[in-house]
Amino acid sequence: MAIHTTAGTDEQYAVFGVGTEVFGLDIGLIESLIPTPPIRPIPGAPDHVVGVTSLRGRAVPVISLRRRLERPDASAEEADQRIIVVVLDGQAIGLLVDSVSEVIEIAPERIQPPSPVLGPEAMRYVSGVAQDGERLIVLLNAAELLSGDEQAALRRVAEAGAPEAAA
Repeated sequence: MAIHTTAGTDEQYAVFGVGTEVFGLDIGLIESLIPTPPIRPIPGAPDHVVGVTSLRGRAVPVISLRRRLERPDASAEEADQRIIVVVLDGQAIGLLVDSVSEVIEIAPERIQPPSPVLGPEAMRYVSGVAQDGERLIVLLNAAELLSGDEQAALRRVAEAGAPEAAA
């Protein structure tokens, strides 16, 4: 993973792919980046919740960003996925993505607000859009990827499933 830096008060973002789209996530929220370990399904969970895995002796719920963002599941050729572990309100949550390419710094003035054309649901997830050379990076608001009720439910699952989650 490459790190591009520039001087100033720029924000740092991990850049990753979901399908053909490029997204960014504030690195301050990221605890770790891991290859996809075994994931145990959670019966009755919403479609975007892939399951739970064990990370350093604790159960970590994993959500598929493809499904959460209403994209088709990855094909066998796209199976080199990664998990970005973020911490939201003290709870570690794994975000299943297709690839992670780099960490970049983005000056606040290069970030445009999301377009209202996205609709209210998508605008909830998107904090902005940044131009980086020829590509557009959609910056995600990780705190909004799961509702408060979903976060509480995943916290209960993690507490009940630790540490044998993916055993």
